[in-house]
Amino acid sequence: TLTHLTAELLLVTASLTTNHEGLPPAVPAGDDDEGHSDEDDDDDLDDEDENCPASCHCSPRVMQCSDQGLISIPEKIPEDTVMIDLQNNDITEIKEDDFKGLHKLYGLFLINNKISKIHPKAFRNMDHLRLLYLSYNLLTEIPANLPPNVIELRFHSNKINRVQKDAFKGLRKLHVLELGANPLANSGMELGAFNGLSTLYLGVAEAKLTAYPKKTSSDIKTCRG
Repeated sequence: TLTHLTAELLLVTASLTTNHEGLPPAVPAGDDDEGHSDEDDDDDLDDEDENCPASCHCSPRVMQCSDQGLISIPEKIPEDTVMIDLQNNDITEIKEDDFKGLHKLYGLFLINNKISKIHPKAFRNMDHLRLLYLSYNLLTEIPANLPPNVIELRFHSNKINRVQKDAFKGLRKLHVLELGANPLANSGMELGAFNGLSTLYLGVAEAKLTAYPKKTSSDIKTCRG
C-alpha cells in the first residue's frame, strides 16, 4: 500500500544520513564546533534554500518534493543530491535531461504520479543509483537503459503488459524487482526477459500470470502472493 511505501521511504531517507554503501556521511566529520554559533546555522539554512528548487524542501543531499502537485521534474536540482522524493505528484513524463549531472544520486522515488513516458537516455551516467521506485504510475513497458548498478526496481501497479527480452540486461546487482498488480500475462513475458539476472526477488502478486516466468534462474525467487 501507499502507507507502507511511505514508511519505507522514511527508512531509506534515514539510512542516507549514515555512511551506507560507500556514501559519504550527510554532515562531514570535523573538529569541535567551538566558535560556531546558531546564527551560522541559520546562514547555512538560507544558503540551502537558495539552491533548492521551488516547491521542494532540501536538507544536505536530500530533496523532498512530495505532495506538491508538480507536473514535471523540478529544474536546477543540486548536483550533490543523493536522494529525491517526488512521490504523490502529477508528473507525466521523465525527459532526457531531467536528471542530468546528478552523478551522486542513490535513491529516486517517483511513486504515485502519472508517468507514462521515460526518455531512453533519462538515466544515463547514473552509475550510483541503487533505488528506483516507479510504482503507481502509467507505464506500459519496462523503461530502456536502466541504471547499471540499481539494486531495487519497483514497478508495482502500473499498466505493464509486456516484459521484453533483455529488459534487465547488465543489471548484475539487481536484487529486488517488483512487478505486482500489472496486467502482465504469460504471453507478455518474452523468452529471455530475465537474461543475466541471478539472485533476485521477483514480485508478481496480483499479475495475470498463471505460471512462473520461463527460463528463470534457480536463484530467482518468485512471489505471486
